[in-house]
Order: sequence, then structure tokens, then C-alpha cells
Amino acid sequence: MRGYIRFVRIFIVVGLLSLYAASVHAQLILEQQPYQQPMLLNASLVGSGNTMRVGMGYKNQWMNLSSPYNTFDLTYDMHFGLYQNHNIGVAISNDVQGPMVLQHIGLNVYYAYMLDVTYNFRLRMGVGAGGIMKVTDYNKLTYPDMLEEHHSSITYKNKAHFAPDVSLGIAGDINSWYFGIAINHLVEPSFDTREGKFLRYPRKYSLHLRKDFNVYQIYRFKPPLYLSPDIMLSYWDKSLELNVGFTVEYRGIKANLRAREGLLYSSHQFSVGVGWQGRIFGVMYSYGMGIMPEGFYGLSASVHELSMNFNIPHKRFSHLGRSYGRRGRRKRYARYSRKRSGAARSKRYTKAKGW
Repeated sequence: MRGYIRFVRIFIVVGLLSLYAASVHAQLILEQQPYQQPMLLNASLVGSGNTMRVGMGYKNQWMNLSSPYNTFDLTYDMHFGLYQNHNIGVAISNDVQGPMVLQHIGLNVYYAYMLDVTYNFRLRMGVGAGGIMKVTDYNKLTYPDMLEEHHSSITYKNKAHFAPDVSLGIAGDINSWYFGIAINHLVEPSFDTREGKFLRYPRKYSLHLRKDFNVYQIYRFKPPLYLSPDIMLSYWDKSLELNVGFTVEYRGIKANLRAREGLLYSSHQFSVGVGWQGRIFGVMYSYGMGIMPEGFYGLSASVHELSMNFNIPHKRFSHLGRSYGRRGRRKRYARYSRKRSGAARSKRYTKAKGW
């Protein structure tokens, strides 16, 4: 019990520090680590973990500027029901541009239903709904030539605009193949008071595919070594982007390489990431660089992303763990549990890695 209380205290402290970091500075959700917080990639992946899951992400772009772009997001998801096939989650994000001049604060609630179509094919369908609040501090946009001769300051009234937001997603997995299609910002949240759609979040379509190869699959008691190539294709606002990645994971240590290529407009980016994933806590850091028409730009166009996740076993909470055994494992009402391998379950290291 003391260990659990200590864990809660650490989580609260880390959360408060993250919120402070977001309020001090903050741009879009994690793009270099799309699978670290799956529900932000695809609404149907909410609750896809094996436990209750809390995720935190922080992105900093162009740190060498006096007012870099930063983004913070906080997510929580879980599954419930007799067969544990109902999934819910919530995500809060804060995108800050400049020294608190422009903020986009988003809040979305997600629900997904999981269905075992066959013994080795699982299908997920999800929806997310919420809104985005745009807050503008016009006082920090005041320039010296706007001040009156006999006054040293001038005050403007800040403005806030709200727009609804909806996302849809379908995902599936079969024999360590993971795929899905997602539509984010379906209603295109708009903050423009004029006619037209200039200040808006464009609708974004995404296709993603990943395969997990366990190099040591034939060994019964050897820890798995995962090689996971993945590919993503995204389209939004007349932009088409190809995102290719490769991840290596062994004994919780993870490393990945990722490249992003604009297919309609010239843009080239690549990133390197390293992290660790344990039973309760995981962390991942990624550093991205851009290649522009003028040449290679490292620090001047760098992107830093940091993500953390906390996995909270259901057995800690009796009212959520009624469908679990003495060791916290889910009772098998169906032929296959949520985290299945499709093969000999008596083996120690044969379970699929999952989302």
C-alpha cells in the first residue's frame, strides 16, 4: 500500500511539473512517436493497453528561438465490461505559440468497441468528440509604435473562441500485423470570424500499418527481441506526407528511426528516438531534424519530443477488477484474451506485443 501511495505522489508531482512546462511555453501532438499514445493517432485505439493507462507528452520546436513552439498533452484510457471489450478515454492538449500569445486548448472524450472477429483477428471501432478553445492574448502583440506618446502601456481585451471537434477511427490486428485508418478533426474546427476557412484545423486522413517481428520467437524462455517497421500515409489541407519508421525493442529498451517525406511539397525530416518501457512506467525521447531547400538544418529546425506513460493495474481497484483473477490477470470469458499470441500460451515469451 505504501508503494502505491508513493507511486501516486510521484505521478501527481510529474503531472504538475508538466502542466507548468506547458503554461510557460508550447505545437501539435506527438508526430515523431505516434505509437507512444495510440489514442491520439487513432480514436479506435483508446483502451488498447493491458491496464489503465496515463500518458503525457511534451513537444518543443525550434528551441533556439526566443519564443519556441511547445505542446503538452495528457491522456487517460481504460477498458471495462464483462469481456473487457468496451474502452473509454480522455485527452487534454495545450498548443502554445509564442510566450502565451496564442493557445489552442483541446479536450476530447473517446469511446471504442473491440470485437474478436475470428480467433486471430481483432477489430476496433472508435469515436472521439470534444472541442478546442482558442485563446489570444492581444496585449502581448502590442508593438512600440502602437503606444501613445504620453502613455507607456496600452491594454486590449483578450479573446477566446470555441469550436467542436470530432474524430473517427477503425483499427485491426492479425498475427502481429497492426493496421488502421483514422479521420481527425472531422468537422474542421474553425475560429475565423470572416467568410472562408482560413483559421481552422484541417481534416486529416491517416493510414497506418505496423508489423512486429520477434527474432527469438522460436526460443521458449528467451526474452523477445522485436523489430517493428511501420508506415503511415497522411493527407490534410492539400498536403500528402509519407512517414516511415523502424523500432527495435529488447528487455524494455527501445530505439527508433523515423523519416517523413512530403509527396506534394518539398519537405524532408528525420528523427532518432530512445526510451525504456517497464511494467508500470515508460519514457521515450525523440530528436528530429529537418532538411530544407537551402540545405541541412540541425538545431535551427530541431524538434524535441518527450513522452511518458504510467500503467496502472486494475487489481489496485476492486470495483474495476472484478473480472480479474487473484494475480490481476483477466479471466478468459472468450477463447482468447486481449493480449493474445495466437499460439501456445504456456510459453513464457510468446505473447504478442500489442498496440
